[in-house]
Amino acid sequence: MIGQCNTMTQHSPARLHSRCSAYVHAVGLVLLGAALLPLAAAVGLSEDQGGNIYTRWGRQDCGPGSVLVYNGTAGGSYYSAQGSGANLLCMPGNPAYPEGTTTQSSFGALIYRAEFYTQLANLETFNHLDGSEVACAVCQRINLQAKTFVVSGSYDCPAGFSMDYEGYLFAPHISNYRGEHVCVDRNATFHGDAGYQNGHRLYPVETTSGSARVPGYTPFYELTCAVCSSTGGAVYTRWGNSSCPSTAERVFSGVGAAPHFLQVGSGANHLCLTDAPKYREVSSTDDQGAELYHIEFETADNALSDTEDVDNFEVVCAVCQADRSHPYSLIVPARTTCPSGWQEEYQGYLMAGHYNHLRTSFICVDQHPMQAGLSTSVKGTLRQKRIPFQHTTWCLFFVFTFAFAQLNNQFVCMPRLKAKNISHDALSFTLLCVEGALLYHAKAGTIIPSSSTYTEAAEIACVQCTGSSLTYVNHGRDSCESGSTQVYTGWLAGAFYSHRGSGNQRLCMPDTAEYLQSSTELSGALLYQTEFKTERSSNAEWVKYEAFEASCAVCARTGVQAGSLMIPAHDTCPGEMAMDYQGSLMSEFYDYKRSQFVCVNSNADFYGSSNADNGALLLIAEAGGSQSQMFPGYIKGGELSCVVCRGSFFEPTSTATTTTTTTATTA
Repeated sequence: MIGQCNTMTQHSPARLHSRCSAYVHAVGLVLLGAALLPLAAAVGLSEDQGGNIYTRWGRQDCGPGSVLVYNGTAGGSYYSAQGSGANLLCMPGNPAYPEGTTTQSSFGALIYRAEFYTQLANLETFNHLDGSEVACAVCQRINLQAKTFVVSGSYDCPAGFSMDYEGYLFAPHISNYRGEHVCVDRNATFHGDAGYQNGHRLYPVETTSGSARVPGYTPFYELTCAVCSSTGGAVYTRWGNSSCPSTAERVFSGVGAAPHFLQVGSGANHLCLTDAPKYREVSSTDDQGAELYHIEFETADNALSDTEDVDNFEVVCAVCQADRSHPYSLIVPARTTCPSGWQEEYQGYLMAGHYNHLRTSFICVDQHPMQAGLSTSVKGTLRQKRIPFQHTTWCLFFVFTFAFAQLNNQFVCMPRLKAKNISHDALSFTLLCVEGALLYHAKAGTIIPSSSTYTEAAEIACVQCTGSSLTYVNHGRDSCESGSTQVYTGWLAGAFYSHRGSGNQRLCMPDTAEYLQSSTELSGALLYQTEFKTERSSNAEWVKYEAFEASCAVCARTGVQAGSLMIPAHDTCPGEMAMDYQGSLMSEFYDYKRSQFVCVNSNADFYGSSNADNGALLLIAEAGGSQSQMFPGYIKGGELSCVVCRGSFFEPTSTATTTTTTTATTA
């Protein structure tokens, strides 16, 4: 990024905060310039969808080989609101509300209609969609053994996989707040009202230029994607390694990508971009939409022999497929061994962004990650270089005049400062430009259940497992519904409600923790127990849960084919699908920080105490905005229900009609 400090005058000041974040140390003063993962993935990490169910973003129908479960309009957090949920939801028509709900807003987690902002990219493919709302269709493969996942960076499916649809990656603007990278159909159709309603905004995703660029990718080219299916085993991502375990076949190897660590917008979810990118129509100019950088490890301060030697190296990845006898994937945080009946694929460490940076996603990184990219002598993330005096003074001028004046709310403190002294004549100061996405060890913070075996500040382990049972997370209960088998029980965790960074998901943490190696420094990606913030709910039953902690259970359905699906704003399951539980849709307060929309069981446990510890918080979601921003048929202020369903939408023996596919959400 220093290289771009040398040419700062070519960019507008508004662009500089995401292009060059500078630490300047002059006369003792330190300043900081502002700034899927396969779909059938980790249940322990509270993903929203699994098996052969997916969401087709940009369309209301499904393609050949799939049936339509339901369609609707995409919804997410307000583009300029810091809080609510980061994940995009397919909101159906004819919403259902929990009993006792009124139209008096509790101002909890607000959801707005999503719309396309495509004029910056000026691609003929999407020009007609500018200002259109984002249609969505939740689809299920007719072949119940099929497993779907997203290829990011290419419009082709790997050998042995069939195509559900192909398109372009979209996410929020770099100056909005973090959302989710999703694959939008290349043949997306205009939906809803014309004109900007300013709800949740989606822009095409491109990679950036400079030394933080994603290796092998052309800067500013809009990235393609594909949703693919296979009748083989579970598909999962192995982070930190470009090969797969002996128990799986490699689908493709790739490189990790995410937004700049101080960039407020783009998608929160880390992507494993294929190492063989393919492009369709591109603009080839910097469109200032959603951007991706390479990811680098920040592990030196942990001083763990497992990961210390990859500090500042780039994060590689591999998408792997287990054998057919293991069709489902499960990541268990805080464990080093898989539950009984599950096969271990690899073990490692839970990682995400630093708690004082911006929210990313929790991922399970291999215990012994590979050194990739730059050598240790270069130290990729924090570039240090002697540069001409006139350019260093411009960097210094930028931090003092522009950053302080307009980007003060972007300032954060780094856990450590690496710098190089630069001298020019009588002036001596230190300049450090920081770039890229950064990955830190996850640790338990200061607010955790007193009954747990977690050690504060110890690095949290994780294990990637595959098995034969379909799983779901029962948010709010430490037991499983009738007909389900308990995999493990625990407590719901997330980032501290006011922390800018760490990971955005709600994790189901086992009651008993297991460790690989650990240190004692309380820094990195911090996790806290989650408690209900429901005192303002219009539902008297939820008010009783105010300040109680949230429990959870990971449950398995043996003998169930197909997938698991969470439907927001509904309380019944469609077609032939069976219900696991009903509940209320919840996330973080709209003016706190972005978390994840999850379905919390309406029969939640009164777990822990009712003392207000204020760790990670859960508030009930409702449709927000003016009438023009509301979803059709939704009531302003009405708290939203949700339902978790499983199995096949159609009778497996019947001949299903075909339509198109997309990514859905699992509980």
